[in-house]
Amino acid sequence: MGLIDSIRRWIDGETGEDLLEAADEHAKPRRVWEEFLVKIAREVEAAMQREMFTPPGGPTYIPREYIVYLSSDDDKDWQGAHLIWPPYMKGALAKGTGIVTKAAASVAGWSAADSEVLLGHFKGTGKTILPEPAALHTEVLKLPGLDGAKMSKSYGNAVLMREEPADVTKKIRGMVTDPARVRRTDPGNPEKCPVWDFHKVYSNDATKDWVVKGCTTAGIGCLDCKQPVIDAIVAEQKPWRERASALLANPKQVHWIVEMGTERARTLAKSTMKDVRDAMGLNY
Repeated sequence: MGLIDSIRRWIDGETGEDLLEAADEHAKPRRVWEEFLVKIAREVEAAMQREMFTPPGGPTYIPREYIVYLSSDDDKDWQGAHLIWPPYMKGALAKGTGIVTKAAASVAGWSAADSEVLLGHFKGTGKTILPEPAALHTEVLKLPGLDGAKMSKSYGNAVLMREEPADVTKKIRGMVTDPARVRRTDPGNPEKCPVWDFHKVYSNDATKDWVVKGCTTAGIGCLDCKQPVIDAIVAEQKPWRERASALLANPKQVHWIVEMGTERARTLAKSTMKDVRDAMGLNY
């Protein structure tokens, strides 16, 4: 008997064994979805215990909306068969959403996307198969290129990831600066200098203070200002170059990494496309 059937029997009162307690004592760690089902079962059972009542000498009464969870016949009506739901179903929807949200908050590894998929199916409004990807930004969204425009390899104004230190030094030293600093003795404004954006990323507060004071008073030259940036970029790139050198020396390892990644992607794609075909009625 599967976990879902066991939990359903326990909620329906078909067994007196506390399956959830037994699950807690099981040595094998539960997967995320199994942990979530256990949490859902606990929340449903706790809500029912609070709301059901037994009058003296009479049977126990359970609020009608809980039939949605316990009866497969009512569940057919629940899953979108009627555009106008009776009041008890609306109440069950609200309670069910609250139960799912509360249970999800206490399950490690359960994401908002998982809840979206589950609630979409639960409400009968559909199941999200291909959720819209959210924007995933780095801490720094954009850096200027060597010419002050947007940095892009296609523009020819980029510092590449594995460039040699000598090439990095040459590129940064030739980078445009504040147009107001025509001569070494002219003061400048860091906010108008593309190099300042690199200092925001790579330099600590003490270095940035040194740059601001030196630039605005002409106490330092542009090449002096650029040197901390050069040192920081070269230091950041060093482990990248070392790791790339090891891979370049072993092409078979690179091929193996590509093959393994391809197989993982193929497995995930098959699972996703199965869900897509099921949702579109093309799985025949």
